[in-house]
Amino acid sequence: MKKPSSKAWVTVLVLGILLLFAWTLRNGLRFYQVEREKAQEKGEKEQSYMENIHLTSTKEGKVLWLLDAARAKMRNKVIHLWDLKIEYIYQKGKPVVITAQRGILDNTKKLGKIWGDVTIRFRGETLKVDEMIWDLEKNTIETSLPFKVTGRTLAQGVGFIAKPSMGWVKVKKLKKVVIR
Repeated sequence: MKKPSSKAWVTVLVLGILLLFAWTLRNGLRFYQVEREKAQEKGEKEQSYMENIHLTSTKEGKVLWLLDAARAKMRNKVIHLWDLKIEYIYQKGKPVVITAQRGILDNTKKLGKIWGDVTIRFRGETLKVDEMIWDLEKNTIETSLPFKVTGRTLAQGVGFIAKPSMGWVKVKKLKKVVIR
């Protein structure tokens, strides 16, 4: 049997070193990419999220509304809210309670928008709508979407504007009403 030449040994050795270098480089790049993605995810999670938020609006020493949210994030002077509840103090012991899955609140424009299973409860009545606008300056809520009321009164309509702190609602188009 013929012994391999020193040239063949050098070639095998160089190929082995190149393969080892390529394997190390590939694994190092993969490790760097995974660690970078983890750092980005961690940075996004830590990026100004707040939990258990409570805001109160008052006028002349009187509370107009209370807002509670499970989580909030500030982005460009707009507060993004998750699992929120707005409570208007209409009469002592008889608040108007609005809940929604998501919302935004632009304090510079004094406007908010809430959506995702929006529910308004007052004195045994429940109104459901997909989304609505919340005007902080006028202290009103409104929508142009279809809504449904259940409770002692059954009603369906499209669009309304309301001032929960004063207890009035103006319906844009009433389709059906049944009073029990």
